[in-house]
Amino acid sequence: MDGKLRNMTSIYLFKGKKVLLLYRQGGRVVNNVWTGSAGGHFENDELKDSVDENISSNEGICRWFSVDEISSIEMPFTAKYVMEHFCKEGYLTKTLYAGVASSDKVDFLELTEFS
Repeated sequence: MDGKLRNMTSIYLFKGKKVLLLYRQGGRVVNNVWTGSAGGHFENDELKDSVDENISSNEGICRWFSVDEISSIEMPFTAKYVMEHFCKEGYLTKTLYAGVASSDKVDFLELTEFS
């Protein structure tokens, strides 16, 4: 991978065996690829107790995908590592992980104090 790594965060919203992804458009760094559906900070009016399947974004197109489709979706390499790790090891567990990216991989750490 060429380029500078940055500190970033993404949130992946799940409903059953579907994950909500954002096709990011117009971003300075991440553009025209599928990413986690949310990141950065939340405004108070954005926090809700339930997830409406008809979510919209001013940063691109939101779409629900089956977790079985994830391997065929174009994503930044960090997002791809996170989703592959989740589908192999983290799916349907209560374990919280942190992923630390280097130029060619992502290492995952179990955050046992939050489990």
